[in-house]
Amino acid sequence: MIYVLLFLDIILTVAAQLSLRIGAKRLSGDMSLALISEALRNGYLLFGMACFGAAFVLYVLVLSRLELPGYF
Repeated sequence: MIYVLLFLDIILTVAAQLSLRIGAKRLSGDMSLALISEALRNGYLLFGMACFGAAFVLYVLVLSRLELPGYF
């Protein structure tokens, strides 16, 4: 079960990185305050952030259940 969660964590991390890359390419190039509102309306960026958040929670769950060596 722990390896299924770890695999799901990896899939979510890859999906987040790909989604953020696509979303970043769709942003305009000018650095202004409008860029922030544009980023908050970009579905790819929001999906990527959500995937990273879910991957973080899964990774913490995996670390809490995984047996680590004694020196940690």
